[in-house]
Amino acid sequence: NLAILCRRSCTAKKQLTKQLDGARLLAGVFARAEVKNAKCPIADVAHHLWRMQSVAVDSPLARSQHVGVPDDGSQEYWESLRDHACCASLQTMHAESSPFERRAWSWSRTLAFSRMCLGSRGVAVRRGSFERPFVIWVLGAEEAVEAQLARDGFFDDANLMDRAPTEIVIIGKELQEYHSGDVPQEGRPPSIRITSDDLLVWKMQLSDESPDLAVVFMPEAPEPQMDGSQLSQGVSPLPDSVLTAVAHVPVIITTRYGLGESGAMALRCKLRGQIIMQQVRSPFSSCAARPQNMLDDNGWIFAVCGPGAMAKALQMEAPPL
Repeated sequence: NLAILCRRSCTAKKQLTKQLDGARLLAGVFARAEVKNAKCPIADVAHHLWRMQSVAVDSPLARSQHVGVPDDGSQEYWESLRDHACCASLQTMHAESSPFERRAWSWSRTLAFSRMCLGSRGVAVRRGSFERPFVIWVLGAEEAVEAQLARDGFFDDANLMDRAPTEIVIIGKELQEYHSGDVPQEGRPPSIRITSDDLLVWKMQLSDESPDLAVVFMPEAPEPQMDGSQLSQGVSPLPDSVLTAVAHVPVIITTRYGLGESGAMALRCKLRGQIIMQQVRSPFSSCAARPQNMLDDNGWIFAVCGPGAMAKALQMEAPPL
């Protein structure tokens, strides 16, 4: 019945395809008296009410607040989100999506899952506020991948687990400037900004611009240099000022392959105390319906922190298949 109703409204249908938990929320809105008595297409009314709500999605956060869990970004807070049944239902809904949607959403949803994993492991991950949104830098982005996904709305679930005020800054070589135009708000998808490396460096000289978290999505495995003496970096070299800005914040790195026991050990030896989260499987990958796959976009995640940690992590070699 929900699908039939929403077919009468293009806006509602678009929102349903962009929000993982939108169907559940709309179902609740349809039961409201003011919607039942409406004379205009019911899906349009529901969409309007949805947009007017202070908390626009039925996120795990909204539920955790009702059981007395503080929303302060503490380890207890993130553990409550991780252990909540709603998190499992989100994973199931993602796995049951079409292959196209699973892959397109895997960037932002894996990012949201990674942030929750860090917080639940005791890593300091604050919760964004209206006065001070949580800022995430996406490093090494490409125009045809991360930038285009963001413009198409597929980074809207980067704060899926808590829907706290969040800003996503997508950074890469020669990216076309873009801003979603909205202000980070409670219960809403993140504000999106796309910028080039050079322009970001210029802005950093004018203001105190720094992230709370950084992420590199699926860096290419390094290849030997011509002289065979060194390995090239898995992403385009970043300006020194950008590297300095992320030196002391958690950096999440996603891969399309698992490191295996020997690879994980080599990573630990290389990073020593700078690895803050060992590699884990993402339930929001492009092949979430088939976790046994050995190659899977955004299929695995780990995190590092400290001066030079990201550069070392990007030098890891892909395991033989």
